[in-house]
Amino acid sequence: MKNTNTYISLITAIMYSIYSYFFLDMFPKLDDVFIVILTVITISTAIKTFFDILRGNKSLGDFEEQKYIFSLGALAVIWISIQSIIDKF
Repeated sequence: MKNTNTYISLITAIMYSIYSYFFLDMFPKLDDVFIVILTVITISTAIKTFFDILRGNKSLGDFEEQKYIFSLGALAVIWISIQSIIDKF
């Protein structure tokens, strides 16, 4: 289960490479592939963080009363990462 993020990001990078090569008629740049990999890992980590904060699985210590602000921050990271993936495709 630990490697799920890695497998999902690599599959997405392969899909991006295939899409770029066959449908856009260009070989994908290495930096674009790495951006896709890191963005997918960021999305899955932000989703896990979002739900852990709301369920109370994460101890926030002195910042416990600000858990909704942290949740909104996680949602913002998810939103921006999804926009980045959409821009690549």
